[in-house]
Amino acid sequence: MPAHSLYLFSPFSEELVAQKNQDGLLVQFILDELFALYNAKNFSHFDLYESLFDWNLRAGPLNKLKEHIRLLSHAFPLLTKEVKAIYDVLADAELHLDNLPNYLKTLYSLLEPFLHACSDSENLLIFLLKNQKAIAQIAGPKSLYLFFLKIFPRTAMTAAQFLVKRFQKRGFTLFLSEIDSLIAELENHAST
Repeated sequence: MPAHSLYLFSPFSEELVAQKNQDGLLVQFILDELFALYNAKNFSHFDLYESLFDWNLRAGPLNKLKEHIRLLSHAFPLLTKEVKAIYDVLADAELHLDNLPNYLKTLYSLLEPFLHACSDSENLLIFLLKNQKAIAQIAGPKSLYLFFLKIFPRTAMTAAQFLVKRFQKRGFTLFLSEIDSLIAELENHAST
């Protein structure tokens, strides 16, 4: 019988993230906790996590982030070097919590190969567009625009066409008008 890890805070399991359609969602959860940590102004060690015993852990953003990151190797078995680099930075960040924002910037940049691996996920792309301000704080105002240009080399509007087509196919038509405004905001970030 194979050994399984226990995940207290992540809604994922090793088997679930191994399914192709779940990898983009895992990356969204990781980014969400990364943004929460980065935007936490006054945090204490206790707010981030408490670890006297595993059953006693609080659901702080650092604990959630660690659990989601532990699942990366199951969701992206071909990115083992990248997963190791993330593990190493996260372990170092835990030893230097006073410098956590800089470590979070590094973690975000190390997530780029995972973002590229999930670039066909309309859910991840819309999540990125909706979190442009948080990404601009962490990685700079043009970083998301440049990421989209790598995926859609001609223009960012090609991204809009891709997203509209994918969401229409799935029957999600209520927020299609929002896509154009999110793309316009993305292009505004590029011009600043």
